[in-house]
Amino acid sequence: VLLFLDGEQSAEVLKLLPEETRPEIVMRIANVDSINPDILGELDDLLKKQVTDVPTRSVASVDGVRLAAQILTHLDSSSEGAILDGLEQIDEEVCEEIREKMFIFENLMVLDDRDRTGVPQHRPGVYVRSNC
Repeated sequence: VLLFLDGEQSAEVLKLLPEETRPEIVMRIANVDSINPDILGELDDLLKKQVTDVPTRSVASVDGVRLAAQILTHLDSSSEGAILDGLEQIDEEVCEEIREKMFIFENLMVLDDRDRTGVPQHRPGVYVRSNC
């Protein structure tokens, strides 16, 4: 269900889950690339009964790494760090892909003036957050 919420909502739900399960949940999100239409149908039926209608019946293409990065940028630094540490234990490669999608303002501090002028104002699929 976290896949169908925006990043901020997913982060809020993730905060409510036990800390030890968070890395595994984010790893599962990061590894999603498509969704079986039968599962979407079951989810649709369940949500119709409980909340609202989710309009779709075809295979949905999903960039799980992008979604995982987006969710993590909405968490506090402590939670984000703990989840990234857990992800690194599960799969270093996927964890690195997530980190690459996350761009924090502290990254700008290590750039010299010449490099900063080359930083684009907006990069699709890269989620910026401040650790302040």
